[in-house]
Amino acid sequence: MKQFKYEALMVKIKEDFKIDYYGDHGISHWRRVYENTQRLSAYYEIHSEVFELFALLHDSKRENESINKHHGKRAAVFAKELSTAGEKMQKDLYMHVPTIPIVIKQTLFLMI
Repeated sequence: MKQFKYEALMVKIKEDFKIDYYGDHGISHWRRVYENTQRLSAYYEIHSEVFELFALLHDSKRENESINKHHGKRAAVFAKELSTAGEKMQKDLYMHVPTIPIVIKQTLFLMI
């Protein structure tokens, strides 16, 4: 796996995180999603930061550990607010998501 380069982003996420950082949807979950996205990215030879950023941001705006209807929308707004991460994510999503094999899309969906 490549070197982790998002320490500053992790600090920002942790500052604003409203639920237990070590709970079911906290850092351990993000790490597992991150590791799985790295494996999928390598296997399918898709080189994009979308996977990495998704792993770190997808639950960053949860307000509880159970059903949290709009946490994905809040995470998207948060990503936009992060200037470099938000811009990079938007460009990568526009350019790469249509070409990602369906098995990756399904796997990413099952991980959240």
